[in-house]
Amino acid sequence: MKKTPRQIEWEKKGRADERLRTLKTLLTIHSPETLLKDPKFKALGYAQPEINAALETQKKPRVKSARKKTVVSDANREMIRNFRLLDDIFMRRVLRDNVQGVQDIIRIVLQRQDLNVVSVRTEVDYPNLLSRGVRLDVLAKDDVGNLYNIEIQRDSRGLTPKRVRYNLSAIDWNDALSDDDFEKIVETWVIFISEKDVFNNGAPFVDVERYFVGTDVKFGDGQHVRFVSAAYVADDPIGNLMANFRETDPDKMTIPSLAKPVKILKSTKIGVEEMSSTLDEMRKKEREGGREEGREEGRVQTIGLLLASHSPETLMHDPQFLPLGVTQAEIDAALALNR
Repeated sequence: MKKTPRQIEWEKKGRADERLRTLKTLLTIHSPETLLKDPKFKALGYAQPEINAALETQKKPRVKSARKKTVVSDANREMIRNFRLLDDIFMRRVLRDNVQGVQDIIRIVLQRQDLNVVSVRTEVDYPNLLSRGVRLDVLAKDDVGNLYNIEIQRDSRGLTPKRVRYNLSAIDWNDALSDDDFEKIVETWVIFISEKDVFNNGAPFVDVERYFVGTDVKFGDGQHVRFVSAAYVADDPIGNLMANFRETDPDKMTIPSLAKPVKILKSTKIGVEEMSSTLDEMRKKEREGGREEGREEGRVQTIGLLLASHSPETLMHDPQFLPLGVTQAEIDAALALNR
C-alpha cells in the first residue's frame, strides 16, 4: 500500500528520534570528542550541532504538563456533524454498551424478533503472536451464548471471503468454545454492512452458507455470514434500518435506540467533546505508529552503518556498544538491508 505524505513525514521524524536516542545513549559512556573523531564511530557521521542538541536535551528537566482543557477544532466539529453509522469509528461509539441498539440491528438484519442480546463489546482485539491479529467492530452475545460480529465496510475491497474466514476463526478460538466438547461450540454470525451494493443485485442482503456438494443439505458447522447492502432503499424493516445508517441528522432517524446516542454525540457538549477526543486520539495513534516505524528503520540503518567497520560480535558484546543493546535480530535485519 502506497504511503501518504503524512505517513512519510511521521516515519522521517521517527528516524530522527532514533538517531538522537542513539546519540544520547553513546554520550553516557563516550565524550563528544570520541564520537566526532574516533574511527569506530566515523560511519555514524555525527556533527557538533547534533551533539550539542543531544547534550541540551539531557540538561532539561521534565516538567509535568497540566491537564489540558478539551478544545474541539472546527475540523472535528465538521466531521462529527457529517458522521453516519456507516462510519465505523462513529458506529462503534454509538453501539458501545448499547445492548438495545445492537439487538435492534441484529433482529432486523436476521429477521428474528425472538433474539435477545445480553452483552455487547466494541473494538474487540484478538492479538496473535504468530500472525496478524484481528479487531472486530462489534461483538454481541445472545441469551443462549450465540455470537454476532457486526462489521462496517465502506470500501468493498475489504469484503473478501478470506477476511470473513479470518474473523470467524478468531471468534471460534477466543469466544465460541468454552471447554473440550466441540459440540458445544456456539453459533456464530458475521454481519457485514457495506455502503454499496457490492453484488449489484438490488437485494437487501446476500447469505453465505456451506452445503454438501451436489445436495441442498447444509454442512451445519454453525457459521453464518450475511452481507447487507446499505444502498438498499425500500419501505420495509431492512430498508428503514439502512436509511438510519445513511442519515447524518439524528432527528430524522426512526429507530430510538440508535437515534438517541447519535443525538448525544452530535448535539451535547459532553458528546461532541468525547467524539473530538476520540478523533484526536486516533490521529495520535496513527502519528505514533508512523514515528515508531521510522524509529525501527532508523535503528536498523544505524546498526548497518556500524557494521561497515565492526563485526556483529563487537556490536553485541564490546563494552563500548553495550548501552545500545544491539540484538542478533537487529543485526540480521541490518545485514539483509545492506545486501
